[in-house]
Amino acid sequence: MNRFGDYHDLHNHPHSWLSGTYYVRVPQGEDAPPGRSDRTPNAISFFDPRPQANMLAIKGDPQVDPEHRILPQGGEMLIWPAFLHHMVHVNLSHEARISISFNIVLLWRDEYLP
Repeated sequence: MNRFGDYHDLHNHPHSWLSGTYYVRVPQGEDAPPGRSDRTPNAISFFDPRPQANMLAIKGDPQVDPEHRILPQGGEMLIWPAFLHHMVHVNLSHEARISISFNIVLLWRDEYLP
């Protein structure tokens, strides 16, 4: 549960295969205080894991963008590779953002091999 002003710093999920979040409720920022027009409260951003891959990118090229930003809706679930760095933008609503995050961990066993 994230209340007004809460956010998650840039991170990934070591020792996991997949990570995900189910969004129970996501405020859409209607009651956010005035400020910069480029804010995206409650969005989640994923970052390209390839170092320097975007050095020659042309601004606005959707095929080469170091950040992919999504504003989830309540009832949606996102799943991504656990190594992918991501962050959750600040909640600027007085309504709580409610989500359930999880990791999928694979345990190796020799019987997995044919």
